[in-house]
Amino acid sequence: MVIVLSIISITTVVSAATTISTNIQTDGTLSVTGTGTFSGNVGIGTTALDPVNGITSPLGVFGGTGADIGVVTINNASNSLHGLNINQTGGSGGQDVRAIDIIANGPITALGQVVVDCQTCTSGGNLWVGSSNAGFTNTTTGLGYFTLNSSSASGNILMVNNNGTGKALNLHNSSNSTLIYLDGANTTGYGITGAFPALTTGAAINLSSSNSGFTGNGVISANVSNSSASGAAIYGVNAGTGAAGRFDTSKGYGVDIQSSSNTTPGMRVFMTGQNANTGLKIQSYNAPTGAGTAFEVWGGTNGGILGASISTTGNGYFAGNVGIGTTSPVENLAVTNTTANSTTTMTIGQGSSNKGSCLKLFRTDGTPIYASVAAGATTFTLSTTACANVTGF
Repeated sequence: MVIVLSIISITTVVSAATTISTNIQTDGTLSVTGTGTFSGNVGIGTTALDPVNGITSPLGVFGGTGADIGVVTINNASNSLHGLNINQTGGSGGQDVRAIDIIANGPITALGQVVVDCQTCTSGGNLWVGSSNAGFTNTTTGLGYFTLNSSSASGNILMVNNNGTGKALNLHNSSNSTLIYLDGANTTGYGITGAFPALTTGAAINLSSSNSGFTGNGVISANVSNSSASGAAIYGVNAGTGAAGRFDTSKGYGVDIQSSSNTTPGMRVFMTGQNANTGLKIQSYNAPTGAGTAFEVWGGTNGGILGASISTTGNGYFAGNVGIGTTSPVENLAVTNTTANSTTTMTIGQGSSNKGSCLKLFRTDGTPIYASVAAGATTFTLSTTACANVTGF
């Protein structure tokens, strides 16, 4: 049976139990106060009900030519849960069955094919998509799937805009599973990119953890899992005068670099500028005189032996031998010229100074001996008197 309806001023009322064995077509309004059951297709706003040129679904609704005119309006003024309840139970044998299939062929310039506008909502959500099936394992499309099938299209697949003070997108995960997973097939470009042209003092990305038991490898973790790859896990570029990366802490390490490699350095400062510049600058603010260590090198078992350090006041400490011009000093201090068969020269003191140079040596009994050169002399003067107490020093 086929029923065709077209809304005008004529009203047809069926208020009693009625069985109609033929087609019904009315140019007015059909009102059924009871329950209506139709064994054929129902068309509203159309007479084309044949399977070839018209309606192929049980219900076809056509109409609406002006702005803000809905083809179908559903008004739920009762306390019932659903204004529209669609239950899809069909589909078997690998069929691609959809509970709702919306195809829009008309021009859409502002909003979209589906608009959900909850004008009186306070705490509820406009759109809810969920599954309570414990056997749900779809990792291809998931519960929500958006796709852009044209390779020439340049529009956005998903656009979220918030004009209020809340969050444009709030993702919550109550389990230990991954909250966001990105799977990209691109070989160049970026997996995630964003532009913040109005940003002044805020941050483009802000991630934090308030758990006092946090012992992870970082709130942000970047991993290059292919051992043959040579690219960087984290890369920062700053075209301005600020830092490419900044780390601030009030208790722990500002930067903690751990390397399991036995052949490559744990940290490398690579300068690509043509002019001489500072490769590594360690600057301490508001430190009192003699306080603080700017640089330390630890080694040994579990890193428990201090190998070298430089304080913020310039004092240096080396646990082993120091070589100048040599990478393998066998004495506490080895000074040599890096050019073969060249003279090695070492300067102690300052030229054009009214103070001389002094060497402090120790005899085998531990007594200090001070070696100096007096004015006009060309030989050392050895004395047990400290140079500071000698005239001219």
